[in-house]
Parts: sequence; structure tokens; C-alpha cells
Amino acid sequence: TTISGSAFYVCSNLTDITLPDALKEIGYGAFSNCSSLISVTLPDNITTISSEAFYGCSNLTDITLPKSLTTLGYRAFGSCTSLASINIPKSLEQIYYYNGGPFNGCSNLKNIAFESGITSIPDYLFSGCNGIEDLVLPDTVTEIGGNAFSYCSSLRSITLPDNLTTISGSAFYVCSNLTDIT
Repeated sequence: TTISGSAFYVCSNLTDITLPDALKEIGYGAFSNCSSLISVTLPDNITTISSEAFYGCSNLTDITLPKSLTTLGYRAFGSCTSLASINIPKSLEQIYYYNGGPFNGCSNLKNIAFESGITSIPDYLFSGCNGIEDLVLPDTVTEIGGNAFSYCSSLRSITLPDNLTTISGSAFYVCSNLTDIT
């Protein structure tokens, strides 16, 4: 089951969404610019949140990414300026990038939780996410993908895990305030 692209585009009075269990994919721009949206409850079986699905939902404060999620589109949560924390499931494999990563412009996103056992940070995952200041990666992470934290202009410090074997190209590209790497 899919919610097609732009299905609820600019539904500016929509505040809460609970989606059905059968849903597997949220299409391009499905809830884009729903400026009053505060909370979204995603089903446990969803695998794909397409590009700009929740772009510009400036009051979105609460969303939990399900453990079944494998794909995030570019700017899927872009410019969600009230989003302060996010959990990253270990099932996440594919990030689509074009004009920004999934959390590009999330200026208040400071708290990132990683599901236990995560081994890889996908390419472009937090590219353009300029709210992250301090980051500690779990000990299970062995690989940081290309551009994973590029253009994170507020990133000041990062603690890399002992098991890390690969930091791909441009992983921390243009992190101009990065002063401390452990």
C-alpha cells in the first residue's frame, strides 16, 4: 500500500497523522508543507519514505522511524525546523540525494539515537543537517558513508567508534566548526 505523491500537499490545518499498518511507502511530497503537522505515527512495516515526503513540515516535533525502514528520499524531512530528535534504524540502507540529505535544513535536530547493532551510516544521511553540534557514534559502527555529515555547519565534536574501519569520501565535507575528533 502506498500514499501517492503530493496526496496531502499543503494541507495546512493537518496536525496529527496515524497511518494504517498495511502502508509500505509514502510517496514523493505526500505531506509536504503541512505546516501545522506536529506528530506522525508511522506503521511498523513501512520500508520507504520518498523524497520531500514531509518537507517543510515546520512544526513537526515527533516522529519515530520504524525498524523496517530501508529507504529515505532526499529532503524527506527537509526544513522540519521543529524536529529536535530522531532515531535511526539499523535497517536503513539507501539514501537518495539531490539538493540535500533527508534531514537537510533541520536546524533544531540535535539528538540522534541509533538502533542497537547499527553497523553503517548511509551516504548523505545527515548531509545539510546544520543543527547537530556533538555526535557520538555507537561502538558497532564500522563504516561512515560518503557525505554522511557533509555541510553540517554546527558540528563541533565527534566521537568515532573503535571498530570503525571506513570513512568514505567527503564524510565530513564543509564541517567548518568541527574542532574535536576523538
